[in-house]
Amino acid sequence: GTKLHGARWLWFGGRSLGSNRYKDCSAVIVLGRQELPVSTLEDQGRALWGDTHGEPLNFVAPDMKGGQWLPLVELPYEMADGSGMAVKVPCHPDPRIRRVQLQSRELATRQLVERIRLARAAYRKRVILVCNIPIPGLPVNELVSWNALKGDRIDAAIAISLVENGFAQFKQREIVENAPGVFGTIDALKGELGEKKSSAALIRRFKRFAKPLGGKLRLRDCRRPPLDAATPWSVELLLPENAAPGPRG
Repeated sequence: GTKLHGARWLWFGGRSLGSNRYKDCSAVIVLGRQELPVSTLEDQGRALWGDTHGEPLNFVAPDMKGGQWLPLVELPYEMADGSGMAVKVPCHPDPRIRRVQLQSRELATRQLVERIRLARAAYRKRVILVCNIPIPGLPVNELVSWNALKGDRIDAAIAISLVENGFAQFKQREIVENAPGVFGTIDALKGELGEKKSSAALIRRFKRFAKPLGGKLRLRDCRRPPLDAATPWSVELLLPENAAPGPRG
């Protein structure tokens, strides 16, 4: 139920299969992954191979509290530049049950990504996987940390204020009032500014730009960023480069 601006939710599961409604989207962000419980994976393994002659299925033994923990296995990323990178992820030790896990976890992510029709796209699109598990068939251009990926909260507050209110203001009290979902209190905003010098610099830049406009930057005063999924988005793209603000309309 979270309100999104210019985006739509698509959950893991049956609704993500075969949908063509996202073909014109320029980007897909996959949050997390579909991770079935170990017991569910093993039940599916029993259903498929429980009566098969030969080597019996290898199940994960529960610990003293009854929990089942998958061993960590090093899996490689498919890096676009050919470099070698890998990460340890939980994988079922039985190769047959691992196939079930691969189908329900890694390939479920790939199914979501393929809803934006990368193969026949008329322009370059962006895929952001908020998960560290390698996905077969999806080469990785860049590996980033969670802190780098989540971006700047000041950046988010300005963007949300512009979209929801039609304008943005840049005094500390105004930032909090206009984007209460980002900063609940002025102290929270001050804490962010104390940790990130770049955030304070961003506010100063917007203040300078908005000063001739009465201190309030309206959405109509902003520049529309180009539709280019290869360019990292920032709220600073809304300001015309090396240009003074135009007359108020």
